[in-house]
Amino acid sequence: MLIRKICKLYPVNKGSIVIVALHRLGDSVFTIPAIKHIQNHYKSKVTIVCFPHSLPIFQIGLRDVEYCPLESNNFYFDKRVAGLKNKKIFKKIKPKIIYDLTGVMSSASLILTSRAKEINGMSREQFKYIFDNHVLIRNKAHQIDVYLDAISSNIQISKRDKLIQFPVNYNKEDRILIHPLAGWKAKQWGLRKYLMLAKKLKEKYEVYLIAPKNTYQFEIKTTCEFNAVDLIETESVNELIEQIKKCSILIGNDSGPIQIAGLLGKLTFTLYGSTNPDFHLPIGKNHSFASVPLKCSPKAEDKLCFTHGGLYGCPSYECMNLLSVDAVYNKISSFLSKVNN
Repeated sequence: MLIRKICKLYPVNKGSIVIVALHRLGDSVFTIPAIKHIQNHYKSKVTIVCFPHSLPIFQIGLRDVEYCPLESNNFYFDKRVAGLKNKKIFKKIKPKIIYDLTGVMSSASLILTSRAKEINGMSREQFKYIFDNHVLIRNKAHQIDVYLDAISSNIQISKRDKLIQFPVNYNKEDRILIHPLAGWKAKQWGLRKYLMLAKKLKEKYEVYLIAPKNTYQFEIKTTCEFNAVDLIETESVNELIEQIKKCSILIGNDSGPIQIAGLLGKLTFTLYGSTNPDFHLPIGKNHSFASVPLKCSPKAEDKLCFTHGGLYGCPSYECMNLLSVDAVYNKISSFLSKVNN
């Protein structure tokens, strides 16, 4: 691309290594093994460009890092194009080497006019000419492997299995935490079913529901009280993390909090429907899931079902509706019995 070639003719940099990771909660966790590998390769401090909500997550898994937070509302056209304010903030870093672990238009628009000596990373086909070392985004791999791919064009990666394991840190006597939300409707099992599950689990365990403050109205909170299930309301990602630290297992839909629990070494149990657990389940034997295979479920080689994980609309949400409370309870009980013995 001509713009990139011109920018490279007049390099301006401070010698810094900058990683662009503009993600939601779950994918922020998935990028950590790749970021650690970049640190080990250069033996140097790195700067991570990210959204503010990702800062507490990176601070759990990384050390010796500087941060450059960018507000998501300063990306325009449905969050696809970096606004002038974010471009100015990024320009001040003056990176020497960039790793783009985002790989979409938002990050491409941010790094396009950088005078960095070298730009590495992953992207879709239309943005590959921005990069000096580039890989196309691999759609048939676990999300952690996707981000490791992004650095593999110029950093040798061996023993991936060791890179993607997070330390185990749970006490079987701690509470069970249930997070009933997800990024969109097709991934949600439903609060009513989670309350029924919590009521059954309370016969043996200390159980709490957790959700962001003001997610549920008074009627829902009253229902929780009627079912003798306590609801913990959080006001930030930091508060969410502190509550997860106190639990032994997090139960929920395919969502960011499940990945945070995995990063913290907790047990997780995830309910899957429109997304494929092979690509999203936290890595390791301390994580399990429940799903109901249907004709419309994601195929073995696909991350999402044919409705793009339900984002394009689903007529029935059968994959989640057919997951019964008893079946989920039995599978959780079996999983807990196995890991605690």
